[in-house]
Amino acid sequence: MNMKNQPENISIFEAFIQRVIDAESAVGLAVSVINADGTVLYEKCFGARDQKQGLPMTADTLVGIASISKSFTALAVMQLYERGVIDIEKPVRDYVPGFARSDVLVRHLISHIGGFYPLPRQSVAQVVAELGLSDTVDPYLDVRVAERGLEQLLASMNGQTVFTGRPGENFSYSNDSFALLSELVRLYGGEPTFAQYVEKHILAPLGMHSSGVRLLWQGNQISKLYQRRGEQMADDWTMQDDQSPHAGAGGVKSTLNDMKKYALMYLNHGKSPSGERVLSEYGIREMLRPRVRCELNGYYGYGLRCKAVGAMTVWGHGGDQPGVAAHLDWSEESGIAVIVLCNTAQVTASAIAEMAIRLASGYSAEASSEGLEPIEWNDELMESVCGRYLSGEGTTVDVSRDGAQFKVVIDGSETIAYPINRYMLRVRGLIEDMLVSVYHDADGQVYALGGGYRMIPKIKSGD
Repeated sequence: MNMKNQPENISIFEAFIQRVIDAESAVGLAVSVINADGTVLYEKCFGARDQKQGLPMTADTLVGIASISKSFTALAVMQLYERGVIDIEKPVRDYVPGFARSDVLVRHLISHIGGFYPLPRQSVAQVVAELGLSDTVDPYLDVRVAERGLEQLLASMNGQTVFTGRPGENFSYSNDSFALLSELVRLYGGEPTFAQYVEKHILAPLGMHSSGVRLLWQGNQISKLYQRRGEQMADDWTMQDDQSPHAGAGGVKSTLNDMKKYALMYLNHGKSPSGERVLSEYGIREMLRPRVRCELNGYYGYGLRCKAVGAMTVWGHGGDQPGVAAHLDWSEESGIAVIVLCNTAQVTASAIAEMAIRLASGYSAEASSEGLEPIEWNDELMESVCGRYLSGEGTTVDVSRDGAQFKVVIDGSETIAYPINRYMLRVRGLIEDMLVSVYHDADGQVYALGGGYRMIPKIKSGD
């Protein structure tokens, strides 16, 4: 690994990977670090794609990439925009008439600023069962699944009466927004399904021949999906678990070798490794233009987020689903891209990616903690945060005061948090801490917390 010609960085990096594997019980993990001409600076696979069969993880192992799929959806929308098929400055309901809001534009959805709190997730398996469809046809290739799913999606989104703010005001991660965008691509992309559009207009030109937008797969390179269930590691998850009828939020499956081609397309401003243009350089720049703040020193563009690492801007996206933890990062300044794919849910792939891009770009392993030290809040501020927060996706967060810090229980797992400024908490994690925004209304009352990119509304104040 050419980590700025410092061989000791390989030991630092692999020790960190092992720490993540051990702390978060990762079964199989694959990492690649490349530069803009495609040279592999480092690549290694750890663990198994099938633990029981003793099959190793490889660069050709097929895994889900979860929410990295959102960048493919944004890319598809921008292709249609450049072809003049849609106008991202127009209201969504100009293209999807059943959508109720007239003030939400297409571009709002691509940046998660439509005003939608997280909603209960739709299930593709449920739609397939309702329609009585054969299990031999892939749901993502069946227009009936998309049409029924769209009916349910519109009912859910149109039924929301409390919003994060006006369209364009607040960032809150919305799987439903990208589900709706995938329907827009299906309706106007000229292909029968969203899956077929992405495979024809993105995957094929990039030479990503092992990848696809499918739920039914065959072959011995397909990874098992692992997720901790209590004290046991379950491997009975399938590609359909936790999947929407609309693939645009998280339906792409890929391999390490294919994802290197996808990363190179961004490092080369929209051109495939073979020189074929997938999107204009201007279109890529528009995707990468920071649109809204999504975290401390971080912004979201179109289906991608950026953050500062030293003097670099690092773009990318992560993803987490049952049996999936994935991350893609790259920096134009250093010309480095990192891909991390894991077949185990809730593994901190983002921390591995950041460590890789730091070391490969000549930075130290340790990020600066400037501005992240604890500060004191007065009693009123401390008490205003306490209470219960509930996401439509099912996440429950209970916050109570513990002296000058907070006890935080997230879906039954307890940790601590402390203020770092008037509007932000630092929540301790096993590998990577989370910065959580505190949202106040006009009367100074806390009405939501923002963590994991989502705004989660408060449903009960502390006792």
